[in-house]
Amino acid sequence: MSIYLGNTAIGNGNYLGNLNISDSNIFVVPPTYAIDWLLIGGGASGGTLGNRQGGGGGAGRFVSSSVSLTSPISLPITIGNGGASVSVGNTQGNDGSDSTIIISSTTYTSPGGGGGGAGLNTPNATRNGRSGGSGGGGAGTGAGGSSTGGATVDGSPIIGFGNTGESKGSSTDPVAGYGGGAGGTPTGLAWLDGITYCVGGSGITNSNASTTGGGGGGAGSGQNSGAGANGVCIIRYLASLPTLTGGTITTSGGYTYHTFSSDGTLN
Repeated sequence: MSIYLGNTAIGNGNYLGNLNISDSNIFVVPPTYAIDWLLIGGGASGGTLGNRQGGGGGAGRFVSSSVSLTSPISLPITIGNGGASVSVGNTQGNDGSDSTIIISSTTYTSPGGGGGGAGLNTPNATRNGRSGGSGGGGAGTGAGGSSTGGATVDGSPIIGFGNTGESKGSSTDPVAGYGGGAGGTPTGLAWLDGITYCVGGSGITNSNASTTGGGGGGAGSGQNSGAGANGVCIIRYLASLPTLTGGTITTSGGYTYHTFSSDGTLN
């Protein structure tokens, strides 16, 4: 922060002595922050299936951008929950819920992932993956059956990264479709911090989500499906010491990071 006397900047720590300076000659320049941000919705859970595999849950959408903001700063953040595991039976997975951040009166949204498919060769669409930030995988099918992976739902107003769930054609193989991830089906995507997020759920095992915003695995006979992981919002700026508040604060590589794993505000 600098104090200006006329057209002359007087930095912090300079002694003004007994100068008589009128208020009209002094103004304060507020600090500007160049921030990078990442927003991820909750991942979905996998589906369940009687004697084959339920589809993997889709990951939350990976939405990221950069912006310059002038103090004072207040960014409200809402974090989406991961989809809860579903019990034994023929049931589609639960969708993850959306995450949002409000920047300069604009609300940015990362949709949660779509639940994995279920319902072996049923006459309805429950065997298909549900739509979401990334779509859920289609369920495993028997001979003559097929399933379709869930479609993607774009973030707003930034589209971000997500993929459709994997479809399965006619087969006696019990393996189901993988849920979509930010980098493909089911792969995730690395952000500026070098960490991979938003991996799609497995169509082979009923494991819980392996990454933030990731999808849970589909369930086989007698199993519960894997749960999706909660979303996250991460904000970073170039500073070795934090000058803003909110979230869990860490420093690395000359950057300060604010990580929100629950609702909060960056100030």
